[in-house]
Amino acid sequence: MNSQGHILIVDDDTELVSVLLDLLSPLGLDCTAVGTALAALAAIQHNRFDLVLLDRCLPGASGDDVLRQIRSHPRTASLPVMMLTALADEREMLEGFALGADDYLAKPFHTRILVARVAALLRSRRAEAALSRTA
Repeated sequence: MNSQGHILIVDDDTELVSVLLDLLSPLGLDCTAVGTALAALAAIQHNRFDLVLLDRCLPGASGDDVLRQIRSHPRTASLPVMMLTALADEREMLEGFALGADDYLAKPFHTRILVARVAALLRSRRAEAALSRTA
């Protein structure tokens, strides 16, 4: 089966990571999971991803720090990032969008909603790539 995309999952909750892998892998998505901000930044530096699912609360540096790094580098500035976090009040969500998140989903989440949002972000990524190839 051809890969439908490569997703980086950044979360220190191993049970949640397992659920995400079980949800996304059968859809033909290649998934890489890491549990810290430093591991996320290393993975992004050495791989090409189509989407990042990013927890805001990580050991060491925060998910916010990861997002700032992603947005600050030309190679990754347009990489779609979905914040997937328990920080779910209006202020936290607006802050996540202000930092550059493309989507924000509060934990706990409905699995079908997560899958639909992932599919939408990947669709947008593919459309953007197709447009840049024809330009």
